[in-house]
Amino acid sequence: MDNNQYHKLSATDIIPPLVAVAGTIIWISIDGFTGESIAESLTALCTMFVILIPLYKHILEKPKDTHLEAGTKACQAVQKMHSDILAGPKYGKTDYTPGEPHPDYKYLFIQKPGSRRKAIFVPISPLKKAIIEFSISQNSLDLLNVTCEFNEASKKLHDLILGFATQRHPGLFIETDTRDIDDVCIVLDYDIEKVSVTEFRKIAQDVVGFAVKELGKMRC
Repeated sequence: MDNNQYHKLSATDIIPPLVAVAGTIIWISIDGFTGESIAESLTALCTMFVILIPLYKHILEKPKDTHLEAGTKACQAVQKMHSDILAGPKYGKTDYTPGEPHPDYKYLFIQKPGSRRKAIFVPISPLKKAIIEFSISQNSLDLLNVTCEFNEASKKLHDLILGFATQRHPGLFIETDTRDIDDVCIVLDYDIEKVSVTEFRKIAQDVVGFAVKELGKMRC
C-alpha cells in the first residue's frame, strides 16, 4: 500500500471515533458527568488513539531510499550537470534487437540533445546491489568525437576510474572481472553492508561524474 492509500484509508477510519468524541463532549456539556457518559467518552477516546498512534508513527517515518534509488538519483544529478552529452536514466528502445539497449531496463546514456543515436554508459539495475558498471563502445567514442582506438580508450578510462575510486573509497569495493564481457569498461562492486544508502548516492555521483568528464575530454 502506498502512502496516499494509507492516508486516505486512515482518514476514513478516523472520522467515526472523532464524531463519537465530539458527540460525547456535547452530551457531557448538556447532561454533566455521569457514569454512562464517562464510559462512552473513554471508549471513543481509546478507539481514536488506537487508530491515531500508528498513523502518527507512519507519518513521522520518512520512506527510506534503497541503494537503487540512491544510485538512480545520483545518475540523474550527473545527467543534469552534463545534459549536453548524457540522457536518462531511461528505458531502452522499444524495438529491441540484439546488441541494442533492452527495453525493460534503464540506462544512463551517452546521447546528445535532439539525436536518436545513443550508447549505454551506466546500467541502472546493478545499482540495487551497490554495483556501478560502466559501459563503453565504439559508438560511445564516436558520439563524443573521441579519436582514440577503442581498446586504448577503454583501458585508459578503466584505469582512471579505478584510480579515482581506489583513492576516494579504499576498502569499500572490489573490482569485478569483466574481461569476457563485451563493451563493459569496469565494474565496481561496493560492499552494501559498509556503504549506507546516503553514502552510496554521494559515491555514485562522484564516480559517474568523474567518469563522464574523463571520457568527454579523452584524447590519445
